[in-house]
Amino acid sequence: MTAVDPVSPASPIPGQPARLVTGLGRLLLAVPRPVAPLLPIAWGYLIWTLSSGTIRISGGGFHGMGWFTNLAHAFEFGVLALLCLPLAPRTPERWARLSHPFLIAVLAVTLVWAFLDEAHQSFVPGRDASIWDLGTDLVGIVCTLRVARLAGPRAEARVIRRELWAGLLACVLASGLSTAWGVFVGAGWWPFA
Repeated sequence: MTAVDPVSPASPIPGQPARLVTGLGRLLLAVPRPVAPLLPIAWGYLIWTLSSGTIRISGGGFHGMGWFTNLAHAFEFGVLALLCLPLAPRTPERWARLSHPFLIAVLAVTLVWAFLDEAHQSFVPGRDASIWDLGTDLVGIVCTLRVARLAGPRAEARVIRRELWAGLLACVLASGLSTAWGVFVGAGWWPFA
């Protein structure tokens, strides 16, 4: 089995996801070290600001945009995890050294922010907090970190493509479960409501 070079222009079309992921990694790693902490802070602030407003969804549930807004949880917290990666130490090839302790730290920080965001929403009129939304956040974070761990100059296109599709499916299922719970059972359980 040969690895496909995701950076080479001679790579076949199936390598596009790997080239995209690797290119995004290079772009993030080009951010100057002193500026890198500002990326997750700014994104976290944006999440908090968006959570401070009331979202009006006509139709609700699977018939409207309810599912899409739940899917946004996976995206926004996946991006938060991604924006933490430029803080990683570098390899000799100038790629992020994504060790297990570093990834666990990113997971912990982003999950704590997700928890605080859900708690915050429980006090915003017209919003509610749900353990199911927190689960969707967690799925987005984990899927992003899995893909990031596999990315890099030697990434295999088929592995990246498989993980991207698996991650997308996991996010869709998690948001579907959260939405279905809200539609059929009511607001998700939240320990502080």
